[in-house]
Amino acid sequence: APFERASEAFGLERTLTYGRLPGGLVMLNWPLHGNDWHGNLDAAFSGDPAAENDLFARMQAHSLAFAAALQQASAGWLEATGVFPEQGHGDLQGRSPLALMPYWREGRRMVGHTVVREQDLLPGAAGERIAPLPLGIDGTVQSIAVGNYANDHHYPGDDWPLAPKSCRWGGRWSGTPFCIPYGALVSGDVDNLLAADKGFSSSHMANGATRLQPLILNIGQAAGAAAALAVQGDLALADLPVRRIQEELIHDRQAPAGPVPIWDTAWHHPEWRLRQLAALDGPARLETTGCWSEARPPSPAEAPAEPHQQEFRGTLKVDGSGSYRLQTEGQDWPLITLEPGLHRWLQQQDDGCQLALVAVANPWGPWLRASRLLP
Repeated sequence: APFERASEAFGLERTLTYGRLPGGLVMLNWPLHGNDWHGNLDAAFSGDPAAENDLFARMQAHSLAFAAALQQASAGWLEATGVFPEQGHGDLQGRSPLALMPYWREGRRMVGHTVVREQDLLPGAAGERIAPLPLGIDGTVQSIAVGNYANDHHYPGDDWPLAPKSCRWGGRWSGTPFCIPYGALVSGDVDNLLAADKGFSSSHMANGATRLQPLILNIGQAAGAAAALAVQGDLALADLPVRRIQEELIHDRQAPAGPVPIWDTAWHHPEWRLRQLAALDGPARLETTGCWSEARPPSPAEAPAEPHQQEFRGTLKVDGSGSYRLQTEGQDWPLITLEPGLHRWLQQQDDGCQLALVAVANPWGPWLRASRLLP
């Protein structure tokens, strides 16, 4: 059977539900012997409409066959449903379980003034470490965006060994932070050509970590800021001072974005902007752990309110490897956090302690994403 190994690594339930969405829907994007497609991809760029249509028809049939195999394996729990429109003769019509176009995990990329390599993304040591900040020949920080995804590649056949860039943080596995320099967005061959998505200048190996949407949103924001500043200043993109882009991102009134990964300073910290600017002025003030060298540890009880938050009380279970669970009266929840102060506090706790906290429950994970402690 073509999909018999799809659930081998994580089991059938995880295969079915890892992309679970509200409303009883699930997304199927399963690269492990699932609905990835690797064959005859040159046809997509051949310029031959018949060859392109044949390739896309094969891709669609493959995805539908994968859904049918999972439906059979789950005894009908999973069923393909029409949530996307179909592409007809120039119009969108009907309803289909298939997206309008395939997702290209990797495509053609621009060659920029700087090429981001895998070595530029790797942490300086194992554990909670950040990659070295990208510096110009004058020693100034060149970063305009921060990513933190693991190096994630999918090939037909066996996986290739990759250099580790993950650690336990906040109760879950997380990729370690890295920076994208402005030079990777600016074409090295075409004047004033700027990349604003995952086609920016990176190597194949680096693309495994740089292709993910959170970073790409930051790349787009930085590219838009650079284009606007270049027009305002009547400057070529290659001549635009990086510091002007960085300050524009930090002071953005709608969506402030930090070009430096300061791991112990959350976005809502009162000194967030000051520390971002200070790190640009003196990058040595940022430790290899990504922590601010002059800061007191953040409080585990300070974080802003957010929609859908609730109070939870129970027994903390610590497994010794960086994972946590909260046993409440009604459920045994995996416990994670994005807050630096709460992360540090959890690392210091013993198994079995009682605690009360504020969290948002994700029943589809399932997990509790905790934001702060309660007295």
